[in-house]
Amino acid sequence: MPDQDAPNRYTQRYTSQKRYTAVLTVKEWDSKIQDAKALAKAENKPKTVFDTNRSGLHILARPSGKGVKTFWHLKYTLNGRPNLTSLGEYPTVSIKMARDKCHEAKQKIADGINPAEERRAEAMNQLIRILAEAAVKDILNDARNVSNQD
Repeated sequence: MPDQDAPNRYTQRYTSQKRYTAVLTVKEWDSKIQDAKALAKAENKPKTVFDTNRSGLHILARPSGKGVKTFWHLKYTLNGRPNLTSLGEYPTVSIKMARDKCHEAKQKIADGINPAEERRAEAMNQLIRILAEAAVKDILNDARNVSNQD
């Protein structure tokens, strides 16, 4: 029989620590994030807000020279080693987008793929592609200049 004192299952979630935690709405998330940003700025220390809906997903409010930057992060373990990857900057990446990215990353982790290393490899491939295109343009320009001089 269900616990009579248990909160409504649609508004709250039972965690493994035997306590109830609220599943926050978007407005509540925005409020918590704004509070964390204010605290981070006031104390000049990073503040973290965890998503009770997704294991390892959190937002980090870090003071910088021009204010407070907030980034979504996913903390995970792969091959027995703890890892951390960024999922994007808030508010560019909303809570829904962050949860979707978290779900995709966890699927990759389950397949043994490190999402952080995959992102680095994609960035490196893009850089190589840009440099190769620039090199080809330079070679073609040099070849045109040589043929024009003849």
